[in-house]
Formats: sequence, C-alpha cells, structure tokens
Amino acid sequence: MESERVLALRNLEDYRNLRKFAKPGSKVIIVGGGWVGAELAAGLKLNDMDVTLVFPNEILNEKRLPRMLAEKFQQRFVDIGVSLINNTYANSYSVEDNQVSLTLKNGAVLKADILVLGIGLKPNVELAEAAGLEVGNGVIADKYLQTSKKHIYAAGDVLNYPDVITGRNRFEHEEQAEYSGKVTGRNMTGAEEVYNHGAPLSYTDVLDISIEGVGEMSRNRDDAIIEEVAGGYIVYYLFKGKPTGI
Repeated sequence: MESERVLALRNLEDYRNLRKFAKPGSKVIIVGGGWVGAELAAGLKLNDMDVTLVFPNEILNEKRLPRMLAEKFQQRFVDIGVSLINNTYANSYSVEDNQVSLTLKNGAVLKADILVLGIGLKPNVELAEAAGLEVGNGVIADKYLQTSKKHIYAAGDVLNYPDVITGRNRFEHEEQAEYSGKVTGRNMTGAEEVYNHGAPLSYTDVLDISIEGVGEMSRNRDDAIIEEVAGGYIVYYLFKGKPTGI
C-alpha cells in the first residue's frame, strides 16, 4: 500500500495502523462484505466511527446465508447506522492531504480518513513453489497431509487436501489449522495417520448475532432447509439432497 491510510487487515502492522488512524469520529470505508468486512464494520461503528461498507452482492452475506437470514443480518447493520453500498466493486483510490478518495465501479466517489480492504485473500504458496511442490488453491497434499514431495507436509490455511465429506478443498479457519497441524506433526514422525477430522468449523460473532457452522457454507443454495429453534435458526445446506453444511 502506498499510504498508511489504505490497508488490508492481514497482519499485526496493519492492525496497528488501523488503531493509529481510527478514532471516534473518523470516516472509514471498508471494501468487502465477508466475515472480515462485516466484523470490522460493526466493531468500528460501535467505537463511534462513520462507517461505509462496500460489497458486490445485493444483500450482505447472501453467499453464506439464505436470503431471509441474510436480510435479517443486513438489517442489524442498518439499525446501528452503517452505510451500505451494494452491487458494486472498488475500482481505484487515491490519497491526498490525508484524505482517501475511492472510486467505485458504478462511478461514485467516496471520501474518508481510512480505507480498509477486506478482500482478495489468497494462500501464500511462494515458499511451496520455490521448493517445487504442487500447488493449486493452496499446497496440494494427500490424505496423510503429505505434499508432492515425500518428506514435506502441509498444514493450516494453505492446506488443500481430500476432505472426507466435501472432497478436495481448502478451508481457512483456526480450528482447521490446529487439527491439521497436530496430524501433520504426528505423520512427520512416521505415524501414517489419515486426516479425517471431517467438515471444518467456522464461526463469527457480529453485534448481537452469533453464527456457527460446520461444513460447506460458501454457496447459498436454493434447496437449503431452515428450521427455527429457540429464537434462532438452523440451516441445512444440501447438495444432491444430502447435507454438506449446517
């Protein structure tokens, strides 16, 4: 990034920069409507900042939640005063006199003190490529988490492996990193343990909403089943009639 006022929240230095500039009354633009963007928007708004959230979908988080629940999720952001700009992408930005100008795909220009990019996360595979390992949406590994080279193993967010439920996949979550790391460590000492931890856990707490999921929730399917239970909801995501995420 060419300015400290434009950042992607990916490491400790980014967080420190955000803390340095994000003060009560600051104007903040967040690009990206996934978990990171939503959590940031809620947190900054609750700390008395003027927050605008830009995202490409019609409804916030509609890729993970059925429309009815996505609308409820979005309404909570409206209720606390987050400005939502949907159905568009960020096109370019510039910084002048400590002001960030963001031009959107639809031609609109937004101005703020800080611009946070909550988009475009990709697995860091440079080291794996340099080592000659097979890569593709992460580091390719087998059921023992062994890479294309016999004595090298993979674990964590970068791991692309044959999941016992969803097939070959890559998941980004601390729970996945923890369990795959343990299996990788044992297998590096000769255990030959198949990684069958199963569908990964994911969760987020935003405002007064708590969402916990198991399995594949990244695609909003028309055949999802919604069950109302104890003031909340359970969603069963189906593929060919079988649940792949809950």
